[in-house]
Amino acid sequence: MPALPFNVEVAAIFFIFTNCGVTDMAKVIQQIRILPPIAIARFGSSPTPMENYDLQLPRDDNGKLTTDFREILPAQTLVIDPDDGSVAEAFIPSEIRFRDEGGRIKPVSPFLELWVQFEGSDDLIPLTVDHLTELGLTPAAVLWRARAANRKPFRRTGDPRDIVAATTDTFSDHSVHSLVGLAPNFKPGKSITLGSVQYIRPTKEFPEIRVRYTPGKGLVFGPHTDDPLTSDDVYAGQTSDGVSFGGLPQGQWDRYYIGNPGAPPVTAPGDIFQGVDIGTTGDSKLSSGYFDDTCDGIIEVSLEVGGKTFEAYGRIASAVPDFAPDSLPVRSIIDDIEQMVFGPDVAPPNNDADRAAIKADVEDIIRRALDTVRHINTMVMNGDEPVADVQRNRNNMPGQESDYGRTFEAIFSSALAEYLTAIGIHKNLLQHAVDSELKNAFDGGLAHVRQPDEVADLTNAARHKMPAMMRGNEGSELVLTRRQIAKLALADSQQVHVAAAVAAAAPKKPAPLSPARVHRPSRTRPPSTY
Repeated sequence: MPALPFNVEVAAIFFIFTNCGVTDMAKVIQQIRILPPIAIARFGSSPTPMENYDLQLPRDDNGKLTTDFREILPAQTLVIDPDDGSVAEAFIPSEIRFRDEGGRIKPVSPFLELWVQFEGSDDLIPLTVDHLTELGLTPAAVLWRARAANRKPFRRTGDPRDIVAATTDTFSDHSVHSLVGLAPNFKPGKSITLGSVQYIRPTKEFPEIRVRYTPGKGLVFGPHTDDPLTSDDVYAGQTSDGVSFGGLPQGQWDRYYIGNPGAPPVTAPGDIFQGVDIGTTGDSKLSSGYFDDTCDGIIEVSLEVGGKTFEAYGRIASAVPDFAPDSLPVRSIIDDIEQMVFGPDVAPPNNDADRAAIKADVEDIIRRALDTVRHINTMVMNGDEPVADVQRNRNNMPGQESDYGRTFEAIFSSALAEYLTAIGIHKNLLQHAVDSELKNAFDGGLAHVRQPDEVADLTNAARHKMPAMMRGNEGSELVLTRRQIAKLALADSQQVHVAAAVAAAAPKKPAPLSPARVHRPSRTRPPSTY
């Protein structure tokens, strides 16, 4: 099967949720699935989609792992014929470039494939045009529909008229179907594009049944005509000028402010929108009424065989370009999904293969910690004041801890927070893990790792723990997942009671429910509203 466009999140979710064995085709379909179940696209204004690539761990001339950056390796890439929607070419690029010749960013446009489980097998396999032929069907029997929405203004104002929603009709052709976003608070005749979807025409060379999502360009929209910062004035807001709104009430997004009575509770962090600070305390902000063409959504598929309809759906999301494509965050949504799927506990290894797997996971966590530190200004994030031209910075952990009386109080001494010093510490930890034996890749390190019950501990010693200077989604100190911590514990030979420590860190499990009281939701139907 040709490789999908590279995306770390997609690849990991695909691995976790898929049993990709190959089996002989049976005649009766048990179920269909869209895989990967979540595909993350990335903005770009170039008409040329981003080529596919893989990440390879850095090695020296002797093949030994090093602490350098990962290497970006070109991988098989599919080129879609714009006229008929088929795969015109599959090739491996000679190099990977994230911008086209005009300097425009190439969008990451992921493929989602239709997989099937046949009777008599537990495996999911890619559905192909040959399977359809044996079932007496053609590719036109596969019906698709896509829905997407941008809810960011609505999340702030609480006004459903601020939801920018788009949907396609059901389709089985191979044309490009645009996701035209509309909102009741838009000016008459105005819309934005949340991307497009296309059912790829299967061929003999590429028989898989797949759809492609291409995201928006990353454009910005607002309420004002002739605003040089926006692509179009689509929003009918309080500050819009010279436009008739057809008697409809004007939207409030361009007059929303943090603390507005009646608005939903603020998010954490609370000021992630364009605006100006207002008030005398510096804790409120007035929106400029800007928003973009980011979105998330659902792609649905249905297939009728022998009078029975099979349905499935997958999720899509668009995000900003990845400007550090060779690096990974120390904690990501994949770490949380892995814990949800496999639980917070990790069984102690009982053979060398298990110990090697734990060691590799520990190296990966430490390498991602090094990646994260490489891309932050450690002095500014530490809370030192001033640093170069940064006189006062509230967007760091000391700034977030203002309610605790530690605003602008540095976490580390200046010497420890120096960028090269911080990088050196993380490199040494990674080098030790690489050079270590299977059982002590994190020797003595667990004592310096923040535990889940320590996120609000603001003593000096607790603020120094890994990961330091980083914020969790609740506004307190960031902590690794319990499952990540459990892996680190298994690689720390100084932990005398590893199993007990892991068990103590795990949340208490609730009493099992009676099966009679458990309602299992449908695994094929998406939410009725989006």
